[in-house]
Amino acid sequence: MYTSVQWAFIVASLVLQVMVIQAFIRGPYRQYPFAFTYSLVLFFTTIMDTARWSGAERLVPQEFYQTETLRQVFLFAVVVSFIDRAMEQFLYRQRVRGVLIALALAVAYGSILFHSEGSPVNAYYNQLGDLATRVARDLSFTAVVLTLLLWSMLLGRKAVDRQLLLATGGLGLQFTGDAIGQSLRQLALPGRIKWLVITANILIVVAHLMRVYVWWEAFRKEPTVIEVTPPHGARQEPQAT
Repeated sequence: MYTSVQWAFIVASLVLQVMVIQAFIRGPYRQYPFAFTYSLVLFFTTIMDTARWSGAERLVPQEFYQTETLRQVFLFAVVVSFIDRAMEQFLYRQRVRGVLIALALAVAYGSILFHSEGSPVNAYYNQLGDLATRVARDLSFTAVVLTLLLWSMLLGRKAVDRQLLLATGGLGLQFTGDAIGQSLRQLALPGRIKWLVITANILIVVAHLMRVYVWWEAFRKEPTVIEVTPPHGARQEPQAT
């Protein structure tokens, strides 16, 4: 059964997700098809999870992580699509796209081998879900690294697409909150520290809400280019007169 606090988070999440989808429909979905598709998947899977567990006495981890696996796979595709868009003016864009696709396949294949039967970590992960869940978690970690690279690349430019910068920043907020929350969960498991688990869950949910809100801010306005101001004291090139 859900508590009143959980219902508040669920309602807030669904409202923000609807706002993001409406912002996409006004136009940006053409430039960001993967982000739009991920938003739809997140919205409908959230409704499914809520309907499935609203009257249940307890959650079944395997079933929850199956849905989460689908979301993580789409989220990885979003990160790759953001990098592809950031490099649309580069001649080697096609090569980078091929490398990213190959990286995704390599991570998935390596994860399958690592988490296969007989692996020393297999017993622990059996408590969380099936093999697809473990592969999705490894893809999620790879997405975090790629997001950091994308953020560094965008900040290193003189002119930045505002939508892409905000969307990437939103992902960074969610990934950071997830990483801290999952670490707190791991710390709480050995001693079954309930308050620490609750804190971790709230942190993860708040990070998710922040990402959805930032996406709404990013996609509800027309795309603009932000001129990056050099740091104070930095040497500037003289302009021709």
